[in-house]
Amino acid sequence: MPGIVDYRRNYLPEVVAGFDVITEIWFKDRATMDAAMMIASTGAVGEQIARDEENFLDRSATKVAFPDERGGMAA
Repeated sequence: MPGIVDYRRNYLPEVVAGFDVITEIWFKDRATMDAAMMIASTGAVGEQIARDEENFLDRSATKVAFPDERGGMAA
């Protein structure tokens, strides 16, 4: 997908609420993410991604969240 700044897969040491991995996909901004998601969810690219995901995840159990990142640690 175009516009990805960083991609991380975080494997949990034990299953939590039915999940064993958290995937982070970072984009420059929301507009870039929206454009990439449109490409990834439609047409031939969307179909290819869906076929690939059948090999390693349960799409019906996939959850998407958009966290509000806060910078820095308190002193």
